[in-house]
Amino acid sequence: MQSELERSIKLDPNFADAYNILAFTCMAQGKSDEALAAMRGAVALNPRNEQYQFNFAHLYLERREFDEATSILRALQTSADPQVAARSSEELARMQSYREQTSLAARLSAQDMTNAPMMTPSSSPESEPEPVSPAVAGAAKFLRGRLLSVDCSHAPTAMLTILAGSTNWKMRVADSSKAIVIGADQFSCDWKNRKVAVNYKAGSGGEGDLVSLEVQ
Repeated sequence: MQSELERSIKLDPNFADAYNILAFTCMAQGKSDEALAAMRGAVALNPRNEQYQFNFAHLYLERREFDEATSILRALQTSADPQVAARSSEELARMQSYREQTSLAARLSAQDMTNAPMMTPSSSPESEPEPVSPAVAGAAKFLRGRLLSVDCSHAPTAMLTILAGSTNWKMRVADSSKAIVIGADQFSCDWKNRKVAVNYKAGSGGEGDLVSLEVQ
């Protein structure tokens, strides 16, 4: 599809829709730089097309370039099209919530590092504290993938299986009722085959403890 769209653009460099579709084709392949360049072309050709503008903001959100996305979405909030205005407001609220939650996760991670037990020169082998595992003391990491299943058989804990690339990750949720979820009203044990982005504290063997979950 990408080659066909690129051929179409060569035949008609002013065909804005081809740039728009090409942007999402590239994004689906993980080519975010090419996607952004294509979307920029669509907007340049038809700057009054608010759907292009919204798609442009969406690509910035996918890249976690929040300032650029905010600038576009705030302009679209005043759109004469009530649907465009409403969607833009929803995206801004969702983005703000995500930024607040990731900031909280970073602070909690830093607090864990500060409170982690440290060995002193006078510590003897018998009194040596147990090492702090990366899942507790490490900084929060980011992962994007596809949520394959949620196992809630040992409530209130839950285990998420997330496919990222060729790796299946197991993400543990200590209490699903208190999980930080973005993009959904509440945590669900019925989620399957959903695109997700997670902040987590890494353990070993492809496992981790979930900090926050964004359902897309």
